Amino acid sequence: MTIIIRQSLDMAVEIGIINENSFQKVKMESKLFKPVKKKSDETQVFLTDEKKLVEQEAYTDFEASNETACLAIPFLFQTGLRISEIVALKWSDIAEEKENYIHVQRMETKEFDRLADGTWSYSRRVVIEHTKSDAGNRNVYLTTV
Repeated sequence: MTIIIRQSLDMAVEIGIINENSFQKVKMESKLFKPVKKKSDETQVFLTDEKKLVEQEAYTDFEASNETACLAIPFLFQTGLRISEIVALKWSDIAEEKENYIHVQRMETKEFDRLADGTWSYSRRVVIEHTKSDAGNRNVYLTTV
C-alpha cells in the first residue's frame, strides 16, 4: 500500500502540485517484505549420530521407569508423526496386519478461555477430528525396524 502513496506523491512533485514528498521520510517496518532467514538444518533436525543417542537414551529411560511415554521418541523418529498426533491415536487407527499403516486423522490441541480483562488463559487439552496440515487425513506406513 505504501508504494502507491509514495509514488503518487513523487508524481505530484514532478508535475508541480506539491513542493516535496514528505512521505519519503517515513520508514515502514513490515515483516511482510523482510527476507526470512532460514534456520540451518543442523539446528532443526537430528543428525544420524544424534538420533541414535536420543533413541538409546529413550530406551534406557523406558527400561529404568517402565513408562511407555519414553517409547514415543523412537516411534516419532520412525513415523514422522507430530507429538499432537501421536497422543490422539486410537487402536482403531492402526490398519490390519497385512496393510501395515496408521491412519492419522485427529490431533490434540490446547484450548484457551478469554478472561474478562481481554487476556487469554490456558483451559484444557482436547482432541480434534482433523490434523494441522493441508494433507489432512493420511496413512503413515510402518517400517520393519
